[in-house]
Amino acid sequence: MTITAVGGGGSSSYLTPLNGGNGAQVVGTATLPAGADALYVIVGAGGQADPDTARMPGGGGSGVLAIDAANTVRSKLVIAGGGGGAGWSAVGGNAGEDAPNGGAAGGGHQGGAATGGAAGATDPNTVAGPTEGGAFNATTLAVAAGGSGAQNWNTYYAGGDGGGGWTGGGGGGWGMATDGGGGGGGSSNVDAPYFTLTSQGIAAGTGGVAPGGFQYGNGADGTVTLTFAGPQPS
Repeated sequence: MTITAVGGGGSSSYLTPLNGGNGAQVVGTATLPAGADALYVIVGAGGQADPDTARMPGGGGSGVLAIDAANTVRSKLVIAGGGGGAGWSAVGGNAGEDAPNGGAAGGGHQGGAATGGAAGATDPNTVAGPTEGGAFNATTLAVAAGGSGAQNWNTYYAGGDGGGGWTGGGGGGWGMATDGGGGGGGSSNVDAPYFTLTSQGIAAGTGGVAPGGFQYGNGADGTVTLTFAGPQPS
């Protein structure tokens, strides 16, 4: 069985023309571990900007899990990370990459091997956030979520949210005035005993593209493609 997983792209910034981070693309062949008899497929949503709060979400991770009859996870075969959301003054990080700082605001960090990415540095007057990305959990029917971006004194989200994935990217921080760091990209990974990696990279064009003029571009939804080998019809 060949699997191609693409993570969702991050949202562009609402207030400034800065793009969201791209999701990852991971390709390889998989076998089911002992006891697994079904696949559980997760398709990460693209980040959808919220003009009411100026929130810039990251893209969700996409993956394929092997489960048994009791819906117990036997293996997280492959997860492709999502891109981080843009901040007010910095683009979102691509999957597996730190986001840039936005002036005085720190960019969120990429998700790690087992723990989520650290949040970006932020002003002490920040109302809420930023938060670190979610850690890897081998037993849940889910991928890790990205951290939340920082909210400024008006409770607007100045920092971008992190992308989801094997582990989530950290949220971007906020600096005084209009500084806001991008969200870090979510990480990608495979369960090596059951998944042989063919290629891994960035899925260009999945991050939201900012048109400018107080408009925003949503990230592209992720995709998962399964190809099964077997007898061909005559």
